[in-house]
Amino acid sequence: MEHVEERRTAKRTRVTQLQYYAHRLSQRNGFSILHNSGKLFQQYIVDAYVKTEGSRLHFLRQNQKDLRIELYLGLLDALECRAHNENIRTGKLIILSSSFQGSPRHMQQNYQDAIAMVRVW
Repeated sequence: MEHVEERRTAKRTRVTQLQYYAHRLSQRNGFSILHNSGKLFQQYIVDAYVKTEGSRLHFLRQNQKDLRIELYLGLLDALECRAHNENIRTGKLIILSSSFQGSPRHMQQNYQDAIAMVRVW
């Protein structure tokens, strides 16, 4: 399949946080002080995960308009109406995409994929 010029995306000029940590944590030949530092290595991995996950959540929070959140306005209206009736203060609605692991939409997509596979077999 040829690459269509009009649809070509911009070339990425920066390394993402996930790519950086994947490269940093990959094992290579020879001694690695990072991989042989025991519990400090485990803490480093946890910190890297938390930073990466936090930046992904920040991106989703800041780009709700680009993620077409306006499609969920009916849901937002229903939630606000129910909260008003029950005298509950509502927060800001943030929709997580199905590509965000652990989100309800991701779980639903995995469930639908599993059911589709079961139907085939």
